[in-house]
Amino acid sequence: MKRRFETGCDTSMDKKDYERYVQHRKRVAQQKKRRKKERNILAVTQAALLLLSFVAVFLIAVRLGFFQEPEKKKKAQNNGAPKQQLDMQVPVTQPAVNLQGKPDASLCLGSAGDVMMHLSITESYGGLKGESHDFSAIFEQVRQTYASVDYMVVNLETSLAGLKKGYSGFPSFNAPDEIAANLRDAGVDLQLLANNHIYDNGKEGFLRTISVMQQEGICYTGIRAAEEDACYVLADINGIRLGIVNYTYETEQDGKRKSINGHLMDKSVEPLLNSFKLSELDRFYRELARIQSELYLQGAEFIILYIHWGNEYEFEPNKVQKEMAQQFCDMGINAVIGSHPHVVQPLDVYTSTDGTRKMFCAYSLGNHLSNQRRERISTRPNGHTEDGLMLKLTISRINGNISITSVDAIPTYVIKNSVPNFYIIPICQLETIEEQTGMSGIMPTIQASYDRTMKILGDSVEDVRRELGILLE
Repeated sequence: MKRRFETGCDTSMDKKDYERYVQHRKRVAQQKKRRKKERNILAVTQAALLLLSFVAVFLIAVRLGFFQEPEKKKKAQNNGAPKQQLDMQVPVTQPAVNLQGKPDASLCLGSAGDVMMHLSITESYGGLKGESHDFSAIFEQVRQTYASVDYMVVNLETSLAGLKKGYSGFPSFNAPDEIAANLRDAGVDLQLLANNHIYDNGKEGFLRTISVMQQEGICYTGIRAAEEDACYVLADINGIRLGIVNYTYETEQDGKRKSINGHLMDKSVEPLLNSFKLSELDRFYRELARIQSELYLQGAEFIILYIHWGNEYEFEPNKVQKEMAQQFCDMGINAVIGSHPHVVQPLDVYTSTDGTRKMFCAYSLGNHLSNQRRERISTRPNGHTEDGLMLKLTISRINGNISITSVDAIPTYVIKNSVPNFYIIPICQLETIEEQTGMSGIMPTIQASYDRTMKILGDSVEDVRRELGILLE
């Protein structure tokens, strides 16, 4: 007779069936407990992995600066980026030419600052609608100073977009074609075109500027007609092969397109301008190193970088410029000459971090020609934008070694008379300036300009000579 047991169901079982049933329930309970434990372990593991993922993402974001306060983030972008790039160790490029056994030789390189073609200058020498302009009188007084060097370089800060476009000055410069030819005829050998006003009249003005230079047979650099053209100049001067590179800064704007002075460049001409972004200096350094290598392979012995940089109207370079200059020195660039601030800044010498090389640096040579007069700059009526500096560097190859063996700085002043006419006055001998120029009554004005420039230079000229091992007379 079967005995009835409480099993939770209506089925009656004998004792053996019941024991089997109990064992089965125990196994089911154990399996459930095991599965629950496995689920708990899996949940904990997934949670831990998720937490680790969030921590990793957070640390990467902090490293990249996404959680900085706005002021700190901006400071990091403006001041920290170049320092970050300095740690990237761009390889030092070595000259390919063995100078041992080459005969001794020397050249004198002349450099002047910005030629700013303000509208009043165009109007004074041919009018705003005239088809013919002659600016040669501007350079009458400085022509002999140009002739005193073997190779003369200036920064021409305008586009040559043509009469149909309409001549214009600040903020979008368009000057008559004759200014380039007049500079050449006055004795300027090379015109620098990589600056923040070269794209003032867009693609058409940019390409026309190149066309004018080529048609007139004028030597220029900083821009080029085609990507395959050289983005530098290699000049043989008195038997010394001098490499010259010219770059300008870009406007920091969103997107990947190149922007100059706030103007987005047409993609078809972007590669034709030598430019750099402060936020992407590593790319600039590597591009410059590539150019350096190419120049050395073509026999360059000395490389000079003309760079458009810095803050306008400030008398000292900023922190970023100094960090960039140190990097140029570490790369093996021999000299750097800057433009853009429109005022003169001191001279300097950098020593490479390994102590093996020195590099000359002129942060800014000021304005060579402009109408930035005190009466037109109400916020800065100090006259410094009327002043400039002409630099003369003697580069010599002696006993198989090449270096700068002489540094001279000649203050200049842009005088404007009542006609009005503009003249660049080199202040070579202050005491006899009126006799030299044939202009009476200008001594007080020239003296004030000279004093302003010499105050900024301070002892930097003598310090540079001492650092470069140049004997002082």
